[in-house]
Amino acid sequence: MGMIISELARQTMVQTQLAPQGIRNEAILKAFATVPRQDFLPVAYQHSGYCDHYIPLGNQRYMMDCTTLARLFEAAALQPAMSALVIGANTGYAAVILSYLVSTVFALEEDKVFLKQITDAADRYSSGNILPIEGPLKNGLPEHAPYDFILIEGGVDVSLEHLYAQISPQGALGTVIIHHHKAGSLTLIKRKIKQVTSVRLRDAYLPPLAAFQQEKRFKF
Repeated sequence: MGMIISELARQTMVQTQLAPQGIRNEAILKAFATVPRQDFLPVAYQHSGYCDHYIPLGNQRYMMDCTTLARLFEAAALQPAMSALVIGANTGYAAVILSYLVSTVFALEEDKVFLKQITDAADRYSSGNILPIEGPLKNGLPEHAPYDFILIEGGVDVSLEHLYAQISPQGALGTVIIHHHKAGSLTLIKRKIKQVTSVRLRDAYLPPLAAFQQEKRFKF
């Protein structure tokens, strides 16, 4: 019975959240309708796994809401032959969704507990095209660059220019850029050969990822 309810909840999420927000890519809709989001959440939040809001995962990490994630994936025009990097892969949900849409997903994580969850999720839900990698988040993963798509799953309030070289000549980087407390923009940074442009997709907020947060300065 639980499995049936979960499947119904996923279908409802696609029909009432993603489709009304203009998500039309069939592969994206199918991926979100297939992967059981509640399996990637702490027990206390599994009942609200399909709410259209970011969800706490512990250790100051948060799972991006489905609408925001789907909007990024559609704007990035993902194709099956592409490679992707998820920076701050958390429990692996976004990486698994991406694994249905591109050929290879590098899941970078520095938290050992999350890394174990990503590895288990990759074995259980993907077709073997997710590569969990342990390492600091701040500098990305230059050793496997460039990537056709980079996702930073956390809010960002610092410059990302140091990551531009890891974006392929026709690729993109997507994240939530924080403007001030509880306000930000879902942003796609697109690269075309040597030119980089920033496209604001919609208002959005996601708590900051520590590796991409300005250092707090004390005032005397």
